[in-house]
Amino acid sequence: MVIDLVFVIVGLVGLWIGSDLLIKGVKTIATGFGLSHLFVGLAFVSIGTSIPEIAVSVSGALDRLAGFETSGVVVGNSVGSALNQVCLFMGILAFLVPLYLTRKETMRHGSFLIASALLVFGLAIDGTLSFIDGWIMIAAYITYYLITLLSEKVMKDGRESLDKKLIVKNVFYGIFGLVIVLIMSDIVVRNAVHFAESLGVRQSLVGVLIVGFGTGLPEFSVAIASARQHAMAISMGNLIGSNISDLLLALGSGTVISGFVVDKVLVRFDLPVLIFFCFVVVGFLLTRQRISRLEGTIMILLFAIFTYLKLFVIG
Repeated sequence: MVIDLVFVIVGLVGLWIGSDLLIKGVKTIATGFGLSHLFVGLAFVSIGTSIPEIAVSVSGALDRLAGFETSGVVVGNSVGSALNQVCLFMGILAFLVPLYLTRKETMRHGSFLIASALLVFGLAIDGTLSFIDGWIMIAAYITYYLITLLSEKVMKDGRESLDKKLIVKNVFYGIFGLVIVLIMSDIVVRNAVHFAESLGVRQSLVGVLIVGFGTGLPEFSVAIASARQHAMAISMGNLIGSNISDLLLALGSGTVISGFVVDKVLVRFDLPVLIFFCFVVVGFLLTRQRISRLEGTIMILLFAIFTYLKLFVIG
């Protein structure tokens, strides 16, 4: 049991390091073309930081095809990562520094955030995520991505010249980071399942509270780094975009491979809580176009209540 937990932690650290290398390459190239910080966060960094969730989902699906049941960890990971990001991580960030987003941007991206959670809930309510469900999720994400892409205006004055050496260097970072993520994701999934079995608890519990928290750390680290560099738009774009990609792209990618069984607890408790948290965040942003320190504290407390209920009441 202890060894399984150690391997889960080591794997999560590896996912974090690999993702950091991956997004370093993507972000440098994207900003070199004069794209806005919000767009870079929404369209590029959010996908990069969601690579651990995507890798866990795909790896879990392949394991499932091989006869190793991983549904609880995979689905729990995507839902848990979204829960951590939209409430805990965003709450901590708001406690440190106010988070700003215009009403127009909140309406556009916040509505997609809520719609993503509602879509996954609607598809999972029958207790399964099928091959068709997976393609529905991916199609929904592509639609959102295209809308975001078409709404972006390239800032010509903000472009930075990128020499060939820098491009090659960042491509190398991306490939090397992706290799690390793919290897570590399989380690995380397999050992998380063994850990859950040794404790006699649901896979989804480990997926939501341990794996989901761990795979959400890249988003949190990027958000903190962006705050330090006074690039809060990247933080907001990353956290919102990552939630959407975790729920639609990451979960959808694994679902089209093997399909998943959805734990009843996720449908009855975790997903409704996620939808509630999404409404809370969007409501805060629409009220004054920001999330204050007080509101961040409220979000942290809400997540603490969720964790207590998950551990000691719901299970």
